Amino acid sequence: RGDIQISNKNGTISIDDAESVLISGDYSNVKASNLKGDKVMIESRSAKLELSNVLGSVIVNGGYLNIELENISNDVSITNRSGKVTAKEINGSFIINGDYNKIKLDDFKGSEIQMVNRSGDIEINALNDLNLINIESSYTPIKLNLSSPFSGNVRFNITYGKLSHPYKLNNATLVDERNSTKIEGTVGNGNGRMYIESRNGNVTINQ
Repeated sequence: RGDIQISNKNGTISIDDAESVLISGDYSNVKASNLKGDKVMIESRSAKLELSNVLGSVIVNGGYLNIELENISNDVSITNRSGKVTAKEINGSFIINGDYNKIKLDDFKGSEIQMVNRSGDIEINALNDLNLINIESSYTPIKLNLSSPFSGNVRFNITYGKLSHPYKLNNATLVDERNSTKIEGTVGNGNGRMYIESRNGNVTINQ
């Protein structure tokens, strides 16, 4: 019923039914579920992390991690240089900063998404209204599927890639050069912000 702190060099850590968790392990695989505390913090160099049924926020700092998240009730923040991130049923904001990550976000229930990624596919399937989408990427195809129509400010900056979106923008400005497209405008009457900057990758938005 209390907090757990673990420092481990190498091996496997399994935790079920605990409060807040702090783990530091260079090469330690972690599988944790049913965590009821305010926070889960994990620092690791190279490992597989599996977290499910977490009530608090999740913070992960790593180098070469494969991360699987499911049913996280609060915010998620990830720093990971290279690996794979699969997340399902995230209820809070989702932030990731990395270089070479393949990212898939399924059944996203939060309202804010921020991503910086250098190479690797990005696929997002969002269920609810999004207030903030901020994605910066290179050599990365981006697919954004929205179940609820977006409303607010839109800004796209695409270089060496194709842009497909369903919006009829108000007050639109367009700069279409040989290898780049810059579009800015508004859709609907909301206060949301959708900023996507992509280089060497196609961007597809469906709703």
